Amino acid sequence: IIVFPGTTASFEIGRKASINALKNAESNNEPLFLIPQHDPSVVMPTDGDLMKTGVIANIVLSTRLKDGGIQVVVEGIRRADRDETIITEDVILCSLAERQKRRISSFTQERIATKELYDVFSEYLNYVQKPSEEIIEEVKNINEPSNIVDFLASNFVVNFEERKQLLEEYDTVKRIN
Repeated sequence: IIVFPGTTASFEIGRKASINALKNAESNNEPLFLIPQHDPSVVMPTDGDLMKTGVIANIVLSTRLKDGGIQVVVEGIRRADRDETIITEDVILCSLAERQKRRISSFTQERIATKELYDVFSEYLNYVQKPSEEIIEEVKNINEPSNIVDFLASNFVVNFEERKQLLEEYDTVKRIN
């Protein structure tokens, strides 16, 4: 699963290192750093199996499951890049290099790209039999272009490789395109 900033996601964790990270974050009232893997089927990831960019996320809810796993609901806050990473069977620790949104594109370019994104989204809705009113309302209430593209990517981009590319891209216009 890939969680984007400004979005909420629910997923199950069962790996010992992930459960330990969750417990540690909850006991210290801290956010988690969610690092997607290049190949989700890898059970014991190494440094090379993990993406460089992840999302700092608040824990909304966690529930222990009968099989020993944990169902967790998180809310993505912001992107961050991992630096030094230590991986053991018990824990994955990394230092983070938080980057602010890069304003590579001009404000005008961002606004034009956002309008085009809205146009494409509106056209898409014409082809959906019963579009989700909740998603439409949510999109209308988002003002920041970066948050709009992350929300739409979270809800509509299903290709894992495309999701990874969107997460790693800090430039809003490039993500919109």
